[in-house]
Amino acid sequence: MKKTGFLFFCFFVFLFNAGQAKADTATTTLDISASDFSPYDGATTTVSVLQFDQDANGWVPAPDATVDFGWGATTTDMNGKADITATSSMPFSVSASKTNFLSSNSIDITPQVAHANITIRNGATVAFSGVVALPAANAVSVNITPTAGGGTVAVPARSLLSVLKTLDAARNEFAITDLRYYSYFDPPSFYINCITITAETNPLCGSWQYNLNGVYPWDGVDQALLENGDMVILYFGNQRQVSLSTTATTIGTSFIATAQKYDLNSSSYVVATGVTIGITQPNPNDLWNPLEIATSTVDANGQAVFTLNTAGTYNVGIKEDYYFPLTTLTITAPVSSSGGSVIIIPASGGGGSASAATSKIDLAKAADFLIAKQNADGSYNSAMLTDWSALALASVNPNGAAGQKLKIICSPTLTPWLA
Repeated sequence: MKKTGFLFFCFFVFLFNAGQAKADTATTTLDISASDFSPYDGATTTVSVLQFDQDANGWVPAPDATVDFGWGATTTDMNGKADITATSSMPFSVSASKTNFLSSNSIDITPQVAHANITIRNGATVAFSGVVALPAANAVSVNITPTAGGGTVAVPARSLLSVLKTLDAARNEFAITDLRYYSYFDPPSFYINCITITAETNPLCGSWQYNLNGVYPWDGVDQALLENGDMVILYFGNQRQVSLSTTATTIGTSFIATAQKYDLNSSSYVVATGVTIGITQPNPNDLWNPLEIATSTVDANGQAVFTLNTAGTYNVGIKEDYYFPLTTLTITAPVSSSGGSVIIIPASGGGGSASAATSKIDLAKAADFLIAKQNADGSYNSAMLTDWSALALASVNPNGAAGQKLKIICSPTLTPWLA
């Protein structure tokens, strides 16, 4: 009887100690916090989970803890951290759990609606500039149809194109009037060809560019996804271009080519440096790789000087931009004239400056005219007329009688100049 009672007592002590150990482990708790309790929709907040270490008598990171945020769950890394991305502006709660630990406290996350700043302009004309609320990050795709028709294409609701289409429908200052879809692009993409601005007379087509946070993305407007705080400028023009001092000149005559870039702040073109300007002609064997006739790196003023010795039509562009866009240049042979030419300045009238016109003159007949009008003493009525007429007559044939007589009557200091 005594032996039986002793065994029963030992078994009771064992169960008590085991239960006490389990109770001690289960009462060790987790603690949870977040880096941002009000992230913008689409932004990420970092959840940190800590566990209480009884041996160290303090809180330490809790790796491999499960973080539950309502519509999903994730696991903390070795530092006890896990990232959660808000997919809408709907509030949600987050808690953490881990084997042999009591579940953590619950924290509430209240996301904010995301916004982007969008400006649409053509030079000084601003069609729209303001803050636009973005769709929820988890919003379903929008079906968009090209202007020319065809099947609809599913486009992310947060893409720049979707946001612009929504803005277009809500505003009267502008309208996307030609939207094209190129299935053979890689990846397939939409292209805004024309936008009609109410303040402009005609639609603006073919040169719409968009800049996202100071960068020109390679993505199409339907692939650029917007986030809170994004700055978008959609403008009509070229990112970079070449301006010529003249678009038509003659063989052997130098001209200046200036590289320019679009300035987002002033909506004007400024000097572009660090690029190469090239003069090209179409390549009949490869349309994508033109024939380079001449190239030159621009100086600190964005300029390069060229001289061409062959007549023809040329294209001038920036090599780094694959020669797009192009500025056309025409080189012609100089017009030869026997007997020289004289510049006649027409009388001005009615405002505006008159251009100088070039007229041919027969020098032989002009010399005969001067000789016929000359007096016996070589004069032409007045000293002024005599001086100018003598110079003109002598210049026709400096070694002739008129030229030699002019040398004799002039001061010796003028003789070398006249010779």
